[in-house]
Formats: sequence, structure tokens, C-alpha cells
Amino acid sequence: MPRHLQVALTHWLRRAFTQTEDYTDEWDYPLMMVIASSAELSLPPDVEAKTSGSKSTYNTEFFDAFVQECRNNEEKFLDAIDATLRFSRNAQANKELEQILQAGGSSWRVSDDETSLQLRVEASAQRAADEAMQPADLASDELRSAWVAAYGRTPNASDAWDHSIKAVEAVLVPIVSPKAAQTGRLGQAIGQLRKQGHLYRLTVPFGDGSQDVGIIVAMLDKLYSNPDRHANGIRRVPGLTEAQALLHLAITIVQWLRQGILVRI
Repeated sequence: MPRHLQVALTHWLRRAFTQTEDYTDEWDYPLMMVIASSAELSLPPDVEAKTSGSKSTYNTEFFDAFVQECRNNEEKFLDAIDATLRFSRNAQANKELEQILQAGGSSWRVSDDETSLQLRVEASAQRAADEAMQPADLASDELRSAWVAAYGRTPNASDAWDHSIKAVEAVLVPIVSPKAAQTGRLGQAIGQLRKQGHLYRLTVPFGDGSQDVGIIVAMLDKLYSNPDRHANGIRRVPGLTEAQALLHLAITIVQWLRQGILVRI
């Protein structure tokens, strides 16, 4: 982590932990302890803070030890920032963090709900994701979960892929099988499109002008093939880059379906 970011983030932590706007000696010691525990910081056992009621008096040794441990390990520093976003009650400080990260050229950004760090992606990809997650529906919920699993501080490629599948499932099944909107599965919907494709068409022609559903089926096949869902010998854990790519494919499919690109004849 560049030194200029270390310095800026140290000041940000101080702002997040203090209970006053002017950096006086009232500090949220319980919060610092929660963050230290969450980020697994190895602080000296003799470092303590003097507490009085629900507030604490600033303890130089404690904060210095906290910051030094962060500066010694970039991953723990990022974990501490991530945990502070999650647990801090200082909303103004949380808002300021994104400005610091962006100005410092960090590969990390503050999530839209200001509760976690997420990897920064190319601007157009971020806009597409934000737009896809805007509607208040199940597909958006699943896409948000997939995004956290794909780009958060504790990524999980298989979870990201699974939530991507569920997001598409939530939009596709009601179109293909309205009577099974609550119980249908993506695999069943793909099978129906493959066997009865003549009953559906695309509202936008592709390539040679065809409105055949084959292009949608091909995209769905790629999304549905999560190798981690099998229990036999072909099972494998997907790579994170692979899962991220499939998440962006899911975002495209969800938006296409919402825009009515697939209809029953």
C-alpha cells in the first residue's frame, strides 16, 4: 500500500474511532476492540484503554499499536478498514473514505451501502452492475450477494456463481414457466427453451437477423455450468476470475430479460 494512502487511511481511522468531530480525547474504545478482533490484529496484551462509562479516554499506546499492526500487513490494514465500515456509527467518516481511496488510486472502493470494501472495476462495468441491482426485486438481491462474493474482502467464487444463477433464475422462470414462477429452476427453464424454442422469440434480431432463442440458450448454458455444484468426480472449485466473468454475464442476461428481449409467441 502506498505511503500516501497509509497516512490518509490512518487519519481516516482516527476520525472513525473518535466520538467528536474535532478529534478531542473522546474515543470509541469498544469499537476499536471489535475492529481489532475482526481484523485479527495481534496487539500487545498490556495495551489497554482507560474507560469511563460508555466512553473511553484516548490511549496513545493502544491506537499506535493498532495502526502499527495495520501498517505492517496490508491485508490486515484493508480488513480493518472493511470492518470499520461494517461496524462504525460515524456515517460522515464512512462517506469520506471513498474520496480518499479514489483520489489515492486504490484498487478498492466503498460499497454503495457504505458497509464494506469492494474491488474497483472498470467504470462501465460498475455502471451496468449498479443499474442491474437498482430494482427492488429478488434478482437484484441475488446480484448484490454475488457481487459481494466476487469483489468483497472475503471472495467466494462458488457463492458468486450460485447467486448469479439464482439472479437469472428469478427473472427467467416467470417468463418461460409462469405457473412455476415460485418453484421452477434454471435448468428446467433452459431445457424448455431448448426443446420448445419455437414457442419463443427474441424481440431484437441478432447477427443474421434471426430472432431464434439459441443465443440466449447458449449464454444460459455457460452460466448454468458451475462445476462446484456436482458431487462426483467432475466437481472442481471455480476460479475467482471465472466467477466474476459469469457474474457479468448474469448481469447482461438479467437486464435483457427485464427489458423484454425474450417473449413467448
